[in-house]
Parts: sequence; C-alpha cells; structure tokens
Amino acid sequence: MSSAFGKLWAGQAYGTNTGKLFVSLKSSSSGELNGKLHFNDDGGAVVVYLVEGSFHDGNLVLEGAAQNDNRDLIVGILKIKGHLDASGNVKGSWESTSGTAGTFILFPHDQSQERGSEGSSEQLHAARYEFHAVELDKNQIIELAEEIQRDFSRGRVIITFIAGTEQSRFLSDFRVFSPVAQRASVLKLFVQEPDGNGLNRTALVEFGPQANVVVVQGRSEAWVLGIREKYKNSIKRYERRYPVNTKILGVTIGQAIFIAGIAFVPSLPDFKYRIFLLAMIVILNGATDWLQRSKIPFAILYLTQKPQGAIARLGPPMFSWGIQVSAGIAATLLAAYLQGYFSK
Repeated sequence: MSSAFGKLWAGQAYGTNTGKLFVSLKSSSSGELNGKLHFNDDGGAVVVYLVEGSFHDGNLVLEGAAQNDNRDLIVGILKIKGHLDASGNVKGSWESTSGTAGTFILFPHDQSQERGSEGSSEQLHAARYEFHAVELDKNQIIELAEEIQRDFSRGRVIITFIAGTEQSRFLSDFRVFSPVAQRASVLKLFVQEPDGNGLNRTALVEFGPQANVVVVQGRSEAWVLGIREKYKNSIKRYERRYPVNTKILGVTIGQAIFIAGIAFVPSLPDFKYRIFLLAMIVILNGATDWLQRSKIPFAILYLTQKPQGAIARLGPPMFSWGIQVSAGIAATLLAAYLQGYFSK
C-alpha cells in the first residue's frame, strides 16, 4: 500500500442511494487494506460495512458485507473501485449484490493531511453580482437552470419558489411541473458539489422583491470569478430598465429633477419659496419611487409561459415612465407657479 494513501476518508455517494460516507482503513504488512465503511443514507438509515481490499498504482479496490442489519435498506455485498486523482481525492463507482449501484467521491481526513504544511490553510472564495429589475417565465427559468447544471455535473440544481407556499423541486421535476399559481414572488436556484478536502463549491441565483443576485463560491478564485461572469451575462438579458434605475451620464431621472430644482432655487424671490420647492421635489421623488416599487415588482417571475400581448409587454414600462414624467411636469409647474408666471 502506498504511504500516500491515508487512513481516514469522508465523502459522498451518488446513484440509486445517496448519502454521506466515512471510511477508516488499516494496512497490513503485505500492503492489503481492511477496515470499516459507514454509509449514512439520505433517508436516515445507517449501514456499517466491514471491508477489505488493496491500493496499488493509484487504484483502490474494496469489498465487504454489512456488519449491522438495517431493515430500512436492502443491503448485500458491497464492491468499490476507485482511483486517486491529482487532487488527492478518490473517485470511482460502487455496486452491491442487492442491485444498487452508483458513483462516489472520498476526501482525505487524516489529521496530518487536514493540517497540511505549517502555515497553509484552505480558503473559500465568493463572488456576487446584483441585478436591476428582472422578468422571466418558466422556459427562461429552465434554460438558466440547465446552464447552471452543466457546470455542476456532480450536483443537482434545486429550484425553490414562493407562490402562496414555498416549494422546492429538482430541475427534472420542475420541467414537468404544472403550477396552480401563474406567478411566484421569490425564486431561488441552488446547487452544490464537492470541491476537495471536504469543501463544497456552490452557486445561488435568487430573484425577489428586495434583490436579484447571483453568488458563486469555491476554492478556486479564477473559477469563482469566471462562473460569476458567465451567469451575470446570461441573466442580464432578463433585466428590465425602468426610470427608477435608469441612469443618464450616471444620474437617475429623479436625481436630475432634484438637480434642476437646486439650479432653479436662486431665481425664487423668497427663502420660504426655495425651501418649499426643494421639499416638494423630495416628496415627489419619494412618492414616485414608492409607487413604482410597490406597483412594479422588482422581479416578475412567471411559473407558466409569459403572457402575450401589448399590455403585458408594455404595461409596466409605460406606467413607470408615466409617473416619472408626471413628477417632472408637476415639479416644473410648481417652480413656475412660485416664480409667478401664472399670476401675470
């Protein structure tokens, strides 16, 4: 047995049964292995196998029978074949005589390996990006989830949405899901998979009334930044620009109205008129901002096909521009009135 192969390992099993693995092994003088494999099924059952095998030329072979009788699982003789990769992890396949089978991954958990060399430590990198208002329908949600799934081959994308109640479904289930509600108020896409040394890399895309954001986390900073940019570019095509978040030369329309008000203030004859004009502009901007955010959702999320027709497509933008233009006209008329134009 190679000395590079550790005694303690932990990981994950996939396939007909999924769950957590813990393996403790000892080597004999001839280089053969024996020990225990603990399998904690996601359904709650635990099975302990007495295993023996070998590790030669980077290849691991183990076989054994269940030590305990667990009625919650159909168990048999377990056979494992794996290979030690360049990252120090063991990946491979498993099968049992009861007909179950799948793949697995194990990470070294010896204390010496966990500590590594003096001064070294594992580090997770995270990157996020926040979007403006977005609008998606079911087909677009599935398209985005499939893109994420392609980047996480060992994880399953979970789609969570709130439409009266909160529901979570795997991507495969969401494709054929027929919702009762037409729209959701919150939508989350989440996936994770092992990233070595017991750590996971994850991706989260969340759309809701307060924020639309993507967050990516992993051990590799380059990978995290690259995936973040990839999802950023994919989601940007679902953004909807309204006056409340539209900027011209770095200034929103509300800010432009306030700046115009400040520029107009010196022409007013009385100090109280100046204070009144600025106060009314602040109130108008606050009212239009509240009206847009309360009447136009920050995330329009259809669980069905997006409604067709001019009203569905143009209604929110026209409403947004209408109240913003109305605020600008009201501020202009107020300034003209205080200047005395209507009394002439």
